Amino acid sequence: LLPKESLEAASDFTLDLLKRSAEFRKMITSVSVAQLFSPDTSKHVIVNQIHTEATKEIQKSNEYKHSSELILFSLLFSILKKLYIKTHNREVLSDIYSGIGLVLAKNFIKPTGVLAFLIESLYYHYVLSILVIPNKVLDFYNPFIICDIFRNFFPSNVNRESNLLLRDTIDMMHIIAKTSFIFKKKSCLEDEVYLNLLFETNCFLNEFAKSEKKMVYITLLACKLMLLETPDTKFPTQRREIIDEFFVAFDELRMKESYSEMFNLWGIFIIGLILEKKVEQEKIIGYLYGEWEATHIACYLRAIDTLKFTWEENKGLEVLEDESVSYQIFLQ
Repeated sequence: LLPKESLEAASDFTLDLLKRSAEFRKMITSVSVAQLFSPDTSKHVIVNQIHTEATKEIQKSNEYKHSSELILFSLLFSILKKLYIKTHNREVLSDIYSGIGLVLAKNFIKPTGVLAFLIESLYYHYVLSILVIPNKVLDFYNPFIICDIFRNFFPSNVNRESNLLLRDTIDMMHIIAKTSFIFKKKSCLEDEVYLNLLFETNCFLNEFAKSEKKMVYITLLACKLMLLETPDTKFPTQRREIIDEFFVAFDELRMKESYSEMFNLWGIFIIGLILEKKVEQEKIIGYLYGEWEATHIACYLRAIDTLKFTWEENKGLEVLEDESVSYQIFLQ
């Protein structure tokens, strides 16, 4: 996800905190060890011990011993560490919720620098978590409230300086979260809320239609598909129209080989679930297999297996009702 400028900024922020906190140095050590030895599960006990000790020191927020900045940084490194060693996603969600609780309690106003970068990073992880969270936990932090709060932390006209991580794509994050919430709840909620979200999605689609950010456009198409196929919707699904628009963007994506854009699996996977034509299915499988060869990230292989199963069983989007599908593809 990180652009070069964001990576450089994150490095500078991290080095600054390393100088100021011995506990944070332990945190960095544990993440480094987790990354280096993630294939070797025998090292996980040591990693967890180092990380737990550092976390206990840093997260004494009630004693105000550490700054909000440092606590948020520790939580985000904890998330990264757990993703590296394939910790159960419920533990990752626990860190995300802790971070959200801190942000809500502090009520920051227009954060800048390190703090803005951390809040933006937390927001990204929160939106991603909505894709995998079980229904019974979905109301813990309602995205129709949380996303609006997080968006208010940043200027209305975002740019590289104000949003190092997400930049202009920050405005589509709440669409992903709210769409997933509506789809999982199997309800359009109030008509006005639903129609406003659909209208906003269409507006962003028009904005990104001619953009080079094809993955963003594909992600928005997936959101529109999910909104139109919500059981209570009063609109026709427009499946074929969305599929045609998708493949126009998809073919341009393949030509440009833009492998590193945000959500480079989610939108393709969602739209892939409803494909019925063999030639279209083979296009998707070929792309995902190419991503697997380039990255060796297992989620691409899991996506291929799930898509093939979905097509063989004619299940479509209903396959997303199985929590394990989202867990295996979107976080691990």
